[in-house]
Amino acid sequence: LPCGRVEPYITDAGQLPPEMFFGREAEIRSIMEKSSQGCLVYGGRQLGKSALLNHIAHTRHAPEENRIVVRHDVKMLGKADETSKIWDYLKQMLTPDGVLKEGSRDPDMMTQDIRAWLHARPGGQIVCLFDETDNFMDAETKADYPQLSRLKALMEDTGRSFKVVFAGLHNVRRMHRQPNSPLAHLGQGNCIGPLNQSEDDK
Repeated sequence: LPCGRVEPYITDAGQLPPEMFFGREAEIRSIMEKSSQGCLVYGGRQLGKSALLNHIAHTRHAPEENRIVVRHDVKMLGKADETSKIWDYLKQMLTPDGVLKEGSRDPDMMTQDIRAWLHARPGGQIVCLFDETDNFMDAETKADYPQLSRLKALMEDTGRSFKVVFAGLHNVRRMHRQPNSPLAHLGQGNCIGPLNQSEDDK
């Protein structure tokens, strides 16, 4: 257009268009598979954790194939908000696609809804991606993991057809190493580093 301009560079590095995202294939497979692997995503700042979660949510979410993949930033959990509010976030994330019923308000009811949705859809999958979970992890550690234990039990009961992924800085990894942490029984996390770890990324 005459006198027009375009700025092809974006200021929010975590919101990459799908055509600009490349690499991280091993991490994506780990997060999406129905196993204990990939439940933790950790690493330094500005190395692509948020971009990875956003990309997975945008490209793998397919309700028509009974695959629900949703993401939410929970930076204030454990700081300004109680960790129990994670269930409110789950309500916001899973109600639009019909996983949770409008009237389900407490964790027990939501857990029943998730089990019922998966039972009615053999082979179905629900993946909830939580970003910026450092404060949440710290608060859960001090409270002896009430919410993490409940979420871990739900994952195991459903054969990880329901899966929760926690992303944060390196203290997320430190919590994984604590012997009494529920996360200690999960698989290896994904360390997000510079894009030079594999031939494909390079």
